[in-house]
Amino acid sequence: MHENDQALVEGLRRGDDQAYRELFRLYEHRVFTIAYRMLGNRHEAEDVAQDVFVSLLRSIHSFRGDSLFSTWLFRVAVNHVKNHIKYLKRRRQGMKVAWDAHPGWEPKAADDGHFPTVGRVERPDQESSAREMAAKALEALGRIEEEFREALVLREVEGLSYEQIAEITGVPEGTVKSRIYRARAALHRIVFGDQPAEEEETP
Repeated sequence: MHENDQALVEGLRRGDDQAYRELFRLYEHRVFTIAYRMLGNRHEAEDVAQDVFVSLLRSIHSFRGDSLFSTWLFRVAVNHVKNHIKYLKRRRQGMKVAWDAHPGWEPKAADDGHFPTVGRVERPDQESSAREMAAKALEALGRIEEEFREALVLREVEGLSYEQIAEITGVPEGTVKSRIYRARAALHRIVFGDQPAEEEETP
């Protein structure tokens, strides 16, 4: 959350164009990233992200402040993505698209089966293997169930808490944790061909 979110929200409610531009600047990349990780297609993700910010202008008065603005905005984004996935399926496009890292996303080398996290590789000799692992993980991400992919993206890519993910998805925290574990297990099976050991994680 950005410290001046509340002031910007109030400004947007008053029709302040500068407040809208600032909120767009602060959250454009994160909204796009959520859409891209769930859709796997840059063009489709850009369209969804644009729709989210158009929707923001119309729906800002429905934000009551019961949660963080970022949590509310991500919920709007996730709902837009879900609707877009339904639209694509109706158009018989489905999810058969190329899954690859967008520019600026440099994953750390990962050999534990977890979804690669955002960051730079630590040594030049790790770069090739890290990118190969990222490509495999991203391809696998497109093959797991939508609800698992959603929870994993919000946790691993956005770094949100279980509580925030529960607010965004509308399911209990226990269900969120279960979905994330099952998503990781599914990714591990696809990428490594085996089942990871169960582990505990700090929220």
